[in-house]
Amino acid sequence: MYKSTINFENQPNMFAAGDWLFWSCEYEKAREYFQTILNKRSSLTESDLARCYKSLGAVEVELKNYDQAIKFYNQQLDILQRMRDSHNKNEGIQSCYVAIGKVYWLKFDYHQAIDYHYRALEINPSSAIYKNLANMFVTTKRFDLAWDFFQKALEIDQNQEEGSNYLKLGQTYANIGTMYQLKQDNEKAFNYFEKARETLLKKLPVTHTAIRKIEKAMRTITELPLFKMDVFAQNSIIVLWLDEHIGREENCRALKMELRQITESVKMFDSVESLRQCLPHVQNRKLFCIIQGKHAQEVVPDIIQATSSSLEPVVYVFCLHKIYLVNWACEQQCVLKGGLFDHEKNLFAKLNNDINKYVNQDPVGDKKILSPELIANFMIQLTQIFERFYQENTAIGTPIAVQ
Repeated sequence: MYKSTINFENQPNMFAAGDWLFWSCEYEKAREYFQTILNKRSSLTESDLARCYKSLGAVEVELKNYDQAIKFYNQQLDILQRMRDSHNKNEGIQSCYVAIGKVYWLKFDYHQAIDYHYRALEINPSSAIYKNLANMFVTTKRFDLAWDFFQKALEIDQNQEEGSNYLKLGQTYANIGTMYQLKQDNEKAFNYFEKARETLLKKLPVTHTAIRKIEKAMRTITELPLFKMDVFAQNSIIVLWLDEHIGREENCRALKMELRQITESVKMFDSVESLRQCLPHVQNRKLFCIIQGKHAQEVVPDIIQATSSSLEPVVYVFCLHKIYLVNWACEQQCVLKGGLFDHEKNLFAKLNNDINKYVNQDPVGDKKILSPELIANFMIQLTQIFERFYQENTAIGTPIAVQ
């Protein structure tokens, strides 16, 4: 058995040795040390007695004796509430409420855990309490409430001096990512994990455990078979592709199914009329249009008319004999932005470049900027699928582009 040989009366801080044992994970010895102090309660001030119960409560938490921990914390709380006004009284009561709430959290008694955190919040709002409540609401799948409390925590931390808040913000972003993972919204989960990583790297080395854990969570998401990082949808982009062969429902089904795994924002049409019917439904989207050469002069005016001036479309005309459309194309601003093409690789390279440029432009309103790596990976997949479309068609003797 551990026996203290320290004369408490001669110590400037009678709790220092016990604290050292606690932080050294010598919990049994720490318990005996603090119990020795408690046995001298008649000589302790109310403040010291409250501190002793607090330390004993913390020890019992580490030893997983949760009921005993709650008992000690309640004894601390009783003393604090009886004390006359002191400089740290309210702060101590708030801390005690949070400690009791955390123990109930460990006991999976979320009702009591939330109740004690609300009591603490009434004394003084803090980002730590908001985060605890948010995480408990995540655990109980009350995601709307969790989101509200995460936002309150972020608001407080974002108002702190820049540089001192990176760790807090990074932790909150990571917790929000976990929430979206539980909601199976993997796209938002990935975005918040990425934001957490970028924020934490401002303070932590790339080898830090927290960074490694976040990167592992990101890899887990990207390896999911149904994971979509839909750059088009996030940026209100849609690609319209008019081609008589590819646009038919019965053609290229396997490749279309593969395309839908990365985006639902590419629409294919086999006739001018079917594309026209779609145009009223995409008025507030940025259009990138691949048009078969034989239909270009007929349908481009409809595309221009259907879109607003602030979202001017980009049109790529795909044809075997560009010379016949050059004069007309020179008068079409949207075609000048896109171009005339007789080879699919050149077209896909230009489409790739234009979409990347659009997505990475300065944000307007709520428009998000995504990382170049995500956009590049997305466009590589999309280009590969487009190229297979072309190869499949030319293999059966039906070229995509005809004039």
